[in-house]
Amino acid sequence: MQPCHKHASALTASVTGAAGKMVTVCFMWHSQAFLWHWEEAAALLQPPAASGPQHNGKFCQGPSRLHQLCNTKPCQPNGVDFRAQQCAEYNSKPFRGWYYKWKPYTKVEEEDICKLYCIAEDFDFFFAMSSKVKDGTSCSDYKGGVCIDGICEPVGCDQVLGSKAALDACGVCKGDNSTCKFYSGQYTLQHRANEYYPVVMVPAGARSIRVQEMEISTSYLAVRSLKRGTYYLTGDWTVDWPGKFQFAGTTFNYQRSFNRPETLYATGPTNETLLFEILLQGKNPGVSWEYTLPHPEKKHNYTWSVVRSDCSAPCAGGRVSTKAICLQDQHMQVNSSLCNPQTRPVVGSHLCNTQPCPA
Repeated sequence: MQPCHKHASALTASVTGAAGKMVTVCFMWHSQAFLWHWEEAAALLQPPAASGPQHNGKFCQGPSRLHQLCNTKPCQPNGVDFRAQQCAEYNSKPFRGWYYKWKPYTKVEEEDICKLYCIAEDFDFFFAMSSKVKDGTSCSDYKGGVCIDGICEPVGCDQVLGSKAALDACGVCKGDNSTCKFYSGQYTLQHRANEYYPVVMVPAGARSIRVQEMEISTSYLAVRSLKRGTYYLTGDWTVDWPGKFQFAGTTFNYQRSFNRPETLYATGPTNETLLFEILLQGKNPGVSWEYTLPHPEKKHNYTWSVVRSDCSAPCAGGRVSTKAICLQDQHMQVNSSLCNPQTRPVVGSHLCNTQPCPA
C-alpha cells in the first residue's frame, strides 16, 4: 500500500480488515481535497470467509474505522478545489441527454453541505450529483471541518478531527484572550437626513469584529475601504443581500432578517483599515461594535553599564579592570550590539591595594 505523501495533505484511516488486522489507509488531497488511494488496500480489507467470530467469540463494540488528519499544512492557493474536481467528473457524462460543464454549488442548507451539488455553467439550475462528497472534502469555505461518510465532522484549531479546540478572540488556539486588547463602543447619534454616517474605524490587524444594530430598523450597515474609498457592502445606495462577503483579508458574515437586528461578524485578521457606516433610513437604532487588536510590543530600553573586577592582589599593588556591558531595561545583560556604540563608556584598568604587604 502506498504511504501518505509527505508534501500532500492527507487523511489516514485505521480500518479493521480481514482476521481483525488493522490496516492504515491513506487518503491524499491536493488543494484542500482528498484523492483516494483505496485500491491497493482493498485486498487487505476483504472480510474473512466466516460470517461471524470464531470460537464462540463476540463482535467488537464501537466503530471499525477510525480517522485522523495528517499533513495539515495549507495547500497551494492555485490548486484545483476538490469539490470542483468531483463536479468536473460529470462533464463527460450526459445529463438528461445533454452535456454540461459543472462547478460546485454550495448555497445549500446546513444538513446538505456534504452532498455533491453542482451547477451547470451558463445555466441557472443545479443538481445533487451524489448523496455525499468524497471523504476529506471541506464542509464549506466558511465552516471548518471535513466531510466523512456524508457527515460534516468538526476539526479543531489544533487540527485534530473531532476536537473542540477553538481560537480565542485574539486568534490564539486554546487561548485565554490575554494576548490582545478589546475595543468596544456604541454609535447612537441621531440625524435628520437619510444618509451614510460613520460608525467606527477598525484598523488593520483586527480580529473578532462584530458590528450590530441595537434594534430592528429600516437602516442598513455598510462597509468601505478607508484607503481606496470603495464600498465592500451596501455602497452607492444599493443594499446587498445577507450572506458571506470576502474582503480585507477575511470573511464577513452579514445577517439580516425581518425579526432580528442586522449583524456583521468576522474572525479576522483584517489586512486594511475599514470604515463601518450606517445607511440611515429614519431613526438611528443604535449600533454597537467591538474588535480586538494585539497588544503592542513593549519597547525596551538599552543602556551601558560599567562593571568592575576584584583587585588582583590584596596588597603591594594589584589591578582592577573595568568593562562595559549592555543592559536591557536596566537589569538584563544582552548583546552589546543593541546599545548605542557612540555612548559606550571608556574602560581599562588601574592600580589597587598599593599598601605594603605585612612582613
